[in-house]
Amino acid sequence: MAISSNPTIQIKGNIGTDIDERKVGNTKVARFRVITNDRRKNDKDEWEDANTSGWSIAAWDKLGQKVIDHLEKGDPVMVFGKIFEDSWVDSDGNKRFSTEVRAESIGLDIERVK
Repeated sequence: MAISSNPTIQIKGNIGTDIDERKVGNTKVARFRVITNDRRKNDKDEWEDANTSGWSIAAWDKLGQKVIDHLEKGDPVMVFGKIFEDSWVDSDGNKRFSTEVRAESIGLDIERVK
């Protein structure tokens, strides 16, 4: 059994983009973003969103196919996975970075389903 040093993360939010379906070799991957934020009441006792973040998610193989078959933009989800970072040099010579959560489990957050 391999041990990964990549940190584990749980994310609760809404799918913020259309799900991008691709094949990498013979493997299917579904990529999308989950938007998270904190809801709190302001001075007027009205709800407002704060600290909004977008998380890049990749679901591979059977999990990716289930995402494609059952989820869509706007759905409330909970994602459990590992954080992976990548860096590269683009065609202009600029160093680029990305962070992605490779999902191990994704569930519909039925508490937040309308």
